Amino acid sequence: MSDESKEDSRTIVPFYQNGDYFFHRGLQAFHKKHLNRAAKLLERAVKLTASEPIFKIQLAAVLSELGEYGRSNELLQSVLASSGSQQPVCHFFIANNEVYMGHFYQAEKHVRLYLEKEPNGQFAEEAHELLELFEDDPFMEEEASSEQYLDDHEQAWLLLRKGQAELAVPLLESIVSKHPRLWAAQNHLAEALFCIGETERAFAICQEVLDKDSGNLLALCNLALFYFEMGYTKEAKWYRERLASVYPLDSGHAARLVQVLCALGNYKEVLSRPFPTDADEEAALLRCYGVASYHEQNEKTALEHLKKAAALGDGASKQLMEAVANKQSDDISFTLFAERGFLSRTLDS
Repeated sequence: MSDESKEDSRTIVPFYQNGDYFFHRGLQAFHKKHLNRAAKLLERAVKLTASEPIFKIQLAAVLSELGEYGRSNELLQSVLASSGSQQPVCHFFIANNEVYMGHFYQAEKHVRLYLEKEPNGQFAEEAHELLELFEDDPFMEEEASSEQYLDDHEQAWLLLRKGQAELAVPLLESIVSKHPRLWAAQNHLAEALFCIGETERAFAICQEVLDKDSGNLLALCNLALFYFEMGYTKEAKWYRERLASVYPLDSGHAARLVQVLCALGNYKEVLSRPFPTDADEEAALLRCYGVASYHEQNEKTALEHLKKAAALGDGASKQLMEAVANKQSDDISFTLFAERGFLSRTLDS
């Protein structure tokens, strides 16, 4: 056999491990009660095949077994957000996680949603038993009143997103009066007030949050945007430089930060950071990275991002694509004020 033939006979055929491979290995580890290993394998499966909801649901189940109820719920909520009513079982799993976290009002809400969408589903019997437990518990009334603010906060955030800041303000004021240390609500109130022109009060709230929670990222982001929008370039620059040194672990915070940095014109810093794939605002993030890519002389990548965002229904991205095509560089920017919805999605920080 010639040397060339020997070399050919030793040719290695690569084995491509896809999401299915890691998913099945994760299931095997889960059934053997090797929970930490199962979580790692399933996380790999989700990363390789992010569009598969079953992978996320199974990972959420493992995280629940590990006591990571918050992370589990984040995954389940992301599945509900992307697949609508196609995975109602997520509501049942969320309800169980909420029980373990002591959030009985939220648990009852999700149990009812599950039974409403899947009355004869796989977990219908367990769901009814859980519902009976809630109905027989006299503590539920107190729990409901103490957790109602979560629904109010969600509603306020949606109003902000729609540009209806004036309607969000009273809801947020009510929340912070009862829960003054709920920093996310304080920050959202500052955002809403700034939108309706009450700038002094907006600044004061952010400063008060920082006085009590030094380094609060959302308050720092707010102040950077407020100063920038009002033309105080020196102050805005100071906050921009400080924010550029922050690397949040939370995906919601990471998403907020890159959008703020892009709005402040720090495009190079935006592109140096990984795309926050777990964040809710995918279209806005794609637009953000598209604008940053354009200003860093990568028009091809910019258009790719903007096209994806436009496909998700982001009207601003369609306008930016036209501006790129017409070489209107001055019109290509990222703003968190365009629809008076310059807000952070985070509801618990």
